Amino acid sequence: MIHVARPNEGKLGTLRVLAGEAETRGQYFAFESETPPSSGTLDVHAHTAYDESEYVLSGTREIVIEDQRWEIGAGFFALAPRHTRHGMRTVGSAPARWLHFFSPAGIERYFRAREQLREQGATAEELRALSAQHGASAPSSADIAEPVYAIEGLPWDGRVVATGRDTRDAYAVVERSTLPEAVHEHADQEEAFYVLSGELTVEAEGATITAAPGTFVLVPRGVAHRHIAAPDAFVLAVYSPGHAIP
Repeated sequence: MIHVARPNEGKLGTLRVLAGEAETRGQYFAFESETPPSSGTLDVHAHTAYDESEYVLSGTREIVIEDQRWEIGAGFFALAPRHTRHGMRTVGSAPARWLHFFSPAGIERYFRAREQLREQGATAEELRALSAQHGASAPSSADIAEPVYAIEGLPWDGRVVATGRDTRDAYAVVERSTLPEAVHEHADQEEAFYVLSGELTVEAEGATITAAPGTFVLVPRGVAHRHIAAPDAFVLAVYSPGHAIP
């Protein structure tokens, strides 16, 4: 079944869940968030079992991964491999919007449990314990940390943001304004689209899905479909696993 998360769907606290373990066959968990500028201390942490990446949609974000630091805007993508110390926050004078990918999937269970604890008035110590329990926060291990991957520059049609080589084959990401309109299917990959601007139409399983900006559409492998991008459309295409970019 086609999975669709529209702009008003998937809210989980300050996050908007786009897709997780069930939709991506365990490859990745994706969410969107918008946050105001931060005046506090940057939360630097590490994950024991997850790689974490961010794609900046708007505003200015400060991203630190080990000894590298960026203060960057739309179109920037960085991946913090598991065990690397990293932190992300909004800076400047305006809110920022961004996408996060965790791979493999599964860490969404932590975010759901965290929101429940917050609603119950949990203490900071209880939240830290939950984070450690899910492998969401831990000391870094420099001896096994892997190279940081980042790409910056203005988005453009066909720019490959990340390949399976960068994500342990969990997913690949490409910016696209044009897409093949012929009916086709992918035998061994899920194909997803986050609409950055304009409008995308996806036809599959006898249904027509019209996707406005902020909509996330995932087509499971083996499902025949076609997509039509409006002249002003621009999307982030996500293929999982990321062994190939169609």
